[in-house]
Amino acid sequence: MGLLESMMTATIIDDLTDTDSDKNRECKGQGIANIGTGLRADMAGCAMIGQSIINIQLGGKGRLSAFSAGVFSLILGE
Repeated sequence: MGLLESMMTATIIDDLTDTDSDKNRECKGQGIANIGTGLRADMAGCAMIGQSIINIQLGGKGRLSAFSAGVFSLILGE
């Protein structure tokens, strides 16, 4: 389910930003990360549509904005 949501998020973000993302790279990266979290008994994750759209609407265009949103979510979740 997480992979499907990530692909849907990538498609929506591609449409909003008039860009083309590498969905194969996304699938490989998410698969590796989810295997790693499984080995550590952590919870696997995926892209979030709402967070991504808000990030784009607030002017986030690069990896730093996505990283910052993730770190902030991690801090709030603790």
